[in-house]
Amino acid sequence: MTSLTIGNKVTSIGDLAFSFCSSLKKVFIPNSVTSMGEAVFFSCDKLSTIYCQAYSRPNGWNSNWNNNGIKYINTVWGYNG
Repeated sequence: MTSLTIGNKVTSIGDLAFSFCSSLKKVFIPNSVTSMGEAVFFSCDKLSTIYCQAYSRPNGWNSNWNNNGIKYINTVWGYNG
């Protein structure tokens, strides 16, 4: 899986939900997501961009999802593509 689109009815994403998805490159998060657990994208080495419909960060958002903050992942806020 290289791309992930989270459904519009999802309101939270749990700890380590997508960790170790080694092929994941893009994630699309709807504005229905209002909270996120810890290390949701831990060790997703190819993840480069997270597209968020929301204009503000869900509770628990962490800009350093990957490998304890070694790699910063670009985030596009207000995405409606």
